[in-house]
Order: sequence, then C-alpha cells, then structure tokens
Amino acid sequence: MSSATLLVVAIVVVVDVAASVLVLRNAVFSRSQRLLQLAFIWSVPFVGAIVCAAFASSHAHGAVSPGAIDPVYLPPDGAPADSPGVAGCDGGDAGACGD
Repeated sequence: MSSATLLVVAIVVVVDVAASVLVLRNAVFSRSQRLLQLAFIWSVPFVGAIVCAAFASSHAHGAVSPGAIDPVYLPPDGAPADSPGVAGCDGGDAGACGD
C-alpha cells in the first residue's frame, strides 16, 4: 500500500474511534441506540462517524434544544428579558399565579 492510502486509512480509523468514544460516553442514549450508532459508524466509515458525532454532541447531557424550553415562562414579546413570562408570576408571588 502507498503511504497516501495508509494516511487516509489512519485518518478514517482515528475519526471512527473518536466518534465511537463520543457515542459511548453519552448517557442520553439507551444501550440499543449506542449499538446502532456504533454499527453505523463502522459500516459507513468517516461519514457515519461525522453524522453520529454531530448527533451525539447535539444530545450531550446539559444541551438544551430551543424546543425544550417551556414557552409559558418566556418573556412576552417586546418585554425586557428579565420580566416574568406570565403576568405577575415572578416566582415570589405564588398566590397571584393561581397556585
């Protein structure tokens, strides 16, 4: 094999190993999800690693997607960012919020 071929193979293996570690360390996925992602990483070299690494990093513990934020507690349109999301419900006055 030529040195260029060996270099490409080495890069693919390193990327696949890094993606595998990222998937295995992600506690968000179930065991079967991890196994399926590992199978994809190693059956579709390089491309599978990039796709699964991006997916795993977007679902890393602590990452919050915009859809996971409760819209009830967002400030109303045009209001300052520190204003309560529901009129009068600032957390300190539970009686006014109907609790």
